[in-house]
Amino acid sequence: MGIKDNETNITLLSDTYKTPLLDNENPVILHSFNLAPTQAGFGRVDLDLSYGTTADRFDVTIPDEAQQEKWMSTAGYFITSTKIKKTTVASGSYDVCITFYKDDFPVYTALQTIVVLDGMTTNRWVYGGGDSPVNASGEFVLTSSLLKKESRECFYVGSTPMGEAAEHGDGSSSNPVTKLSSVFKIIEKVGTDSPKNYQIFINGKIEDTCVIPASFTSSTANSITITGMTGSAVDILDGNNIDTVLNIKSPVPVTLSNIQITNGKATAAGSSNCGGGIYNAGELRLNDGVKSVDNHEVSAEEGHGGGGIFNQHYAYISGGVIAGNTALHDGAGIYTQKNYLFIWGNTLIGGTGADDGNKASGNGGGIYVKSGARIYAGYRKSEPVRDENVCRIIGNSADNGGGIYTDGYSYLHNVKLAENAALTKGGAVYMTYDYSHFGGAVYMPWGVGGIKEKGKNDALIKGKIRLTSTLRPPAECTDGVIMQVEPYSYSSRTILEKGWSYIS
Repeated sequence: MGIKDNETNITLLSDTYKTPLLDNENPVILHSFNLAPTQAGFGRVDLDLSYGTTADRFDVTIPDEAQQEKWMSTAGYFITSTKIKKTTVASGSYDVCITFYKDDFPVYTALQTIVVLDGMTTNRWVYGGGDSPVNASGEFVLTSSLLKKESRECFYVGSTPMGEAAEHGDGSSSNPVTKLSSVFKIIEKVGTDSPKNYQIFINGKIEDTCVIPASFTSSTANSITITGMTGSAVDILDGNNIDTVLNIKSPVPVTLSNIQITNGKATAAGSSNCGGGIYNAGELRLNDGVKSVDNHEVSAEEGHGGGGIFNQHYAYISGGVIAGNTALHDGAGIYTQKNYLFIWGNTLIGGTGADDGNKASGNGGGIYVKSGARIYAGYRKSEPVRDENVCRIIGNSADNGGGIYTDGYSYLHNVKLAENAALTKGGAVYMTYDYSHFGGAVYMPWGVGGIKEKGKNDALIKGKIRLTSTLRPPAECTDGVIMQVEPYSYSSRTILEKGWSYIS
């Protein structure tokens, strides 16, 4: 069965069916014919595409090797900025992939079928209905609204089992990009019709420094989650000692899980000047499996800091490790300049290894809190965490405040500070604000490496101490001594858990 052109007598569509023998038991034949383009003869292709300013250019690929070979078996093929044209092409159906680019980044991909009939010119696209760039008239029109509606919200960085990473991939699992920064360039160029919850998966070691721009607002995204695909901190974002690894200027919440941030370097000429590993001007959340290690702040300007993390807004750290970072100024592990820093769970700042401790040339080896900011260690938000987890600040060093230095509000609950050292004063903590708040399982065993003296994991407190809850020394605190305090204005003394309300 087929359809012929009356003028040329050429069969355009056909289907064959071998008729079975008829007998008394099967006197009727039922068969559905599916007409397909004939494979004999040659036709022409002259198809227009309209995409305005949504893209700069497009290219065409034919994934099926047999179709590609057949398509290219004849000459006369060219692509212009608005047209796909082939003066001679073998009859048949061709499944083509059309990718549109903006500044060399893929922003939209369309899968279309081009049907070529013997002796005829194909100049209309196949209308598929729904959200398609092809309208009912067979015209291909890619609009900005369609681009935004179809925009991707799940991206892959680094090669996956589905495909090799490419510098200008589209971020899909089969065509991942090589850099995290490329993801945000794609999102910016495509746009979105509504805020999305972006999921970004990192696979392997990615050498890149990335800025999440301030233009990413609540109209663009509800949240951004960056996750390592392999497991706990096996996947790596490596700044290669060039700049801050992850510079978060956006107010949109950013969550990190199962990823290592390393070899970041904050300099006076860098993108943020502060925060070697992470600079945060928005809302940062660090979950279990995150490591910020071997990052450095080396800015020559005063008032800078934050080897591992520089926090300018809100940071919520519920797990992970911040270790081996350095700061030429303050806050080798974390520098909190404004608002709140919350730390709880299994978080470890520093460590017991020779190179695990965070080291600041100024104040606050583990954590530095500037005047006006607040630290809540052992708190999720405003209420203490009432569980068995104790966050740890261990083996850090600085001029003052080896573990923590704070000029702002401080609330410590379920925190262990150990083996922290200060060159001058306050090995464990150096607190200058009017009140310092303690509760729960707060523990600061005096001494470093068995040596008990000033600056060896002791506490220097200028203001008053207030209890927020009953102190619960851990089992390892066999003598009941929670911490060795050196009040600013009088001699050193030991603080005991029993009967202590505050000391002024």
